Amino acid sequence: MAGLAMVGSGTADAQVELMVPAGTVYEPWMVNGAVRLSQPVANEDFGFQAKFENTITETSTTTGLFVEQDVDDWIRLDYYFDGTNLNVFSARFVAGSPTNMEVATVQAGAWDTNAPLYLKVTRQGNLWVTEYGVDGFSWLPVGSFTSGLVPNQVGIMAGNSTGSANPQTVVVDWFESVVLPIQNEDPAVGADGAAPYVYDIDAVPLSENAIQISWATDEPSTGVVQWGTTAAYGLAPVFSGVLGYRHTATLVGLTAGTPYHFSIEASDIVPNMGATPDQIVETHSMPGLGEPEIQFWYGQPDALTGAHSLSFGTLGNGQNQFNVLGRVTDSDEDRIALEVTMEYRLNGGPWLALTLGDDRTFNYDPWRLANEGDFNLELYVEQLMGAPLVGSVHRSTLEFRATDDSANETLATAVVDYTPNVTWADSLTVSWSDVANNLAGRIEQAVQVVDGKWEVFDDPTLGHVLRPDPAHLGYDRLISIGEGHGPDGWDNYEVLVPVTVHSFDPQGFTTGTASYGMGFVMRWTGHTENGPFSQPNHGLYPLGGLYVYRWFTNTERWELWIDENEDILPQPGNAISLGVTYWYRIRCEDAPSGGTTYSLKVWEDGSAEPAAWTFEHTTNPGDPKKGSLVLVAHHVNASFGDVVVTHLP
Repeated sequence: MAGLAMVGSGTADAQVELMVPAGTVYEPWMVNGAVRLSQPVANEDFGFQAKFENTITETSTTTGLFVEQDVDDWIRLDYYFDGTNLNVFSARFVAGSPTNMEVATVQAGAWDTNAPLYLKVTRQGNLWVTEYGVDGFSWLPVGSFTSGLVPNQVGIMAGNSTGSANPQTVVVDWFESVVLPIQNEDPAVGADGAAPYVYDIDAVPLSENAIQISWATDEPSTGVVQWGTTAAYGLAPVFSGVLGYRHTATLVGLTAGTPYHFSIEASDIVPNMGATPDQIVETHSMPGLGEPEIQFWYGQPDALTGAHSLSFGTLGNGQNQFNVLGRVTDSDEDRIALEVTMEYRLNGGPWLALTLGDDRTFNYDPWRLANEGDFNLELYVEQLMGAPLVGSVHRSTLEFRATDDSANETLATAVVDYTPNVTWADSLTVSWSDVANNLAGRIEQAVQVVDGKWEVFDDPTLGHVLRPDPAHLGYDRLISIGEGHGPDGWDNYEVLVPVTVHSFDPQGFTTGTASYGMGFVMRWTGHTENGPFSQPNHGLYPLGGLYVYRWFTNTERWELWIDENEDILPQPGNAISLGVTYWYRIRCEDAPSGGTTYSLKVWEDGSAEPAAWTFEHTTNPGDPKKGSLVLVAHHVNASFGDVVVTHLP
């Protein structure tokens, strides 16, 4: 969800921030779909200019100004980075069609400092002129054109493009009229007589007996929530905590299905105090007969609020996204995917559709949702980083709504904590006995689950192992280990792990992949949009390297999947048998040619490790150079032993 922040009101360095999250498109093209902060403007000669103080390092993001007659008749002027140069772009749109497009190059490379950038749009009659500046004094031309556009709104905007959906935060020091400029933009601070301005209020029911209320202020403040079952309030006030810009308060011990009134009192350090108007939010109702049930596979309910608690990032980032997995059931519906609608929203944003798995006896699509009612919501790192800090974590609220075709509705809320600035150790051992004995079997505290319902199982022969739940087998059950995101992604490493494949998925394999399989991905960065389905995404590339053993209807073989331009490479011999434990040593390392060398050894438990690699292949340059390790159980019941990873110099 896009965001607005007002930072430093009442100080000599106040700013406005417009925030665009990753993974969501806010594109200023054809119609103006950017995040915008605007004001009305008269149909007369004018000029407007702005000073920006943000970096521009992500490709295809927008930092700029706009003038609108309406959403598809408008003018844009903005900075963007194309991967090579920082440019300024100017264009006019008539009924959504672009014209008068001009580009000026500012410099080679991204704008990676907070040094100011400037933009200006002026109008004289039907003549429009767009300019940019880098020093605050001189202006350089971008474009000029004649247009009879009748302006209604002017303002600042932040955006991205459909192809990348990269994040961007636009920081604006000032936006002013050229005709009547601000005479003293950063005045000396006098006596503060104004109460904090309260905005971005979000009230979320966490469960049947708790509500979370959050808000922001334009200056450091403290807050108190007055609340009750009527506008007279009267229940014990709840305090938000220390002096700051963003605040959260939680109301507990409430009654199910009940509306609650509340008002926020914000006080600055003077103190000046102001109160918001009365607002109402209702707790979740108790589940009734015939209503859908929403189940989460990982995390746990919060004992105080009843909301489901999820934590991401405490280990690091196995890929660019985290997965919220679970299942919707409904006892009086025959086919969940056809009869129940599932939606979600993050941090009070719009409700968005979430795909549910179908009955596999009828339909295998979409593949990653292996069974009826399964869901897998992907939340991107940048989305989670956009949530306010609560202590040392970015805290988001994630609401789900399931509605069946009889109009029965179920609501569930998860509180999602993302811990930033943590990366996986580059050499480690994942012990399943440790998970069972010290982490209460909660595998999400030791690895990152990408797909499927997994469990630690005490095998009478193998001891503690990791396996996909035999009742929930399916397409590409995936576990990620290691850093797959950002500059600290794993690069050169070696893995040692024993694996036993016990049996095949009794429901069979998906028609789209035509096999059972077990394998290992190296340098994994996450699913992408370039696949046949969305939410969850199904694109595998860019992949790194995948060694996988596949059982087809009439044959079986080892394969190496690498860059999609090199396709799938069959590997000769070395058949594996069901019920037999094998050891695997897997390696990826940079090659002098610029590609990557992927190597695999396989040997039966109880025999000596061979000296030579069983398989070895060096890719062409261009494949991913960093990424995590992924364990793959594709329509198979497989047990994975302890995983030992060693970083290679």
